[in-house]
Amino acid sequence: MVYNWKSGVWVHADSVLPRLIMEIVRYLGVNPSKDWTRNFETSVLEILERTVPELPYQKWNKRWFAFGNVDLDGQTAKIVPHSPKHYVTFTNGLTYGGTEKEPTLFLEFLHEITDDDTVLFLQEFMGYLLTPLFKANAILFMVSSGASGKSVLANIMTILAGQEHTRALPLGSLGGRFDKQALLNAKLSVSTENADAKFDSSSLKALSAGEPVYTDVKNSDPITTVFPTKFVFLFNRLPELSDGSYGMARRLMLIRLTRTFLPEEQDKNLSSKLEEESSLILGWAIEGLRRLIANKWDLHQSPSMKQEVSKYMATANPVIEFTRSQVIKAPQDKTNAADVLNRYKQWLDDKEIPAQGTDSPKAFWPKFSSALFAVHSIPLSKRKSNGDSYVHDITIREE
Repeated sequence: MVYNWKSGVWVHADSVLPRLIMEIVRYLGVNPSKDWTRNFETSVLEILERTVPELPYQKWNKRWFAFGNVDLDGQTAKIVPHSPKHYVTFTNGLTYGGTEKEPTLFLEFLHEITDDDTVLFLQEFMGYLLTPLFKANAILFMVSSGASGKSVLANIMTILAGQEHTRALPLGSLGGRFDKQALLNAKLSVSTENADAKFDSSSLKALSAGEPVYTDVKNSDPITTVFPTKFVFLFNRLPELSDGSYGMARRLMLIRLTRTFLPEEQDKNLSSKLEEESSLILGWAIEGLRRLIANKWDLHQSPSMKQEVSKYMATANPVIEFTRSQVIKAPQDKTNAADVLNRYKQWLDDKEIPAQGTDSPKAFWPKFSSALFAVHSIPLSKRKSNGDSYVHDITIREE
């Protein structure tokens, strides 16, 4: 790798190193056209390979991200000068000009397609795309019927992450033998999906958390590594969900865009206009990252987003979603067991969620026991008192 002092990133030496050696040789007074040979060049390269220290792949892009003129400290969101010691290969090439001026057109666009609270989330999430860290542990699903602005928004996310470092790995390919290889040099994956998409949720959860993941590499040995990629998926209809676990619910950020722009309302040049605000959007996103860090990496989810996640997760496991949204951990309290089950049935009716055979006592209580431990880290403690059964250490959220 060779450090580019102008762009602030390390680049592969394959194409630039021979030219760099040639310039050094010329500077030393050697005439390349007379005294330079291919064998001499090969010898110099071999010497460099033996003497220049190697830095493992896992050490690159650990904390910093390069803009066109400065670096971002992904741990603190501070702006610092470029430095080869940051070991950065990712850049978006944008010029950082501060955070004082807002991207007026972009904000107008966001407020047209979604609510104010979701705009706050998007500011934090787009800031999160800049940092190499995975502390927010988030996956974004955006769903709409079309002509909603989600592709325009995804394009801006791509510009922030760096178009050169963005891939489009389909959701269904995450469990493929060689497919994850495409993510080794990807800061972001933005993929347009269909409702028939089937996906390996275990791989998606591990990747989004920055956990080491095993993958095969074509024409090379398999590796176990932390992929540098964050994920955004675009849907017209959500796919069938088989993983209703708390781990999936905790990671999933879901935005439903309900606005549809009629042909006469659409600005065909909107993406180009927004790209002109890229530097301002960058500053706006950094403000979101700083707020996210101040909130201990807890992304601000709007009420509409929480409702969408709740509805979607309930299609896979209604009991765990009921436990997550309606049951409160309350040491020393106790709740009548019959009231818990009746409240569950009422919740299913209110949310228009199919029971899927979970509303009988025989089916509900084993599932509730597992859900209680997964969500609140407490075992199910159900004991009788004066002829009635009570569940201890919980209470039900008031309607």
